[in-house]
Amino acid sequence: MLELSGIAVEIDTGSLVLMVERVDGTAFPQVGDRVRVELSLPVNSPAATPKCLIFRALVVRLEQMTGGSWQIGLTFRKPRVIDSAADALKKGVKRAGSGWEM
Repeated sequence: MLELSGIAVEIDTGSLVLMVERVDGTAFPQVGDRVRVELSLPVNSPAATPKCLIFRALVVRLEQMTGGSWQIGLTFRKPRVIDSAADALKKGVKRAGSGWEM
């Protein structure tokens, strides 16, 4: 399983744009690839439990930005919200077929 880390810069009910730093020589998803996304949601209260949004998505756009970062445009359906990203790994959530995890 290959993993990338990034920051969500735009999110809607069926789409997401991630800002990712690409390291030279590492594999990178391409337009048309299916990926699995785990998005940690911000917590604004000490009493709140950390939440994670999990979904499978399709890469629909890749754009290199000034400064070397990349924006990855994704579309998705049926996101799930769970208590935290650690819980997702413990429960063994089904992985996407392409071998990408973001």
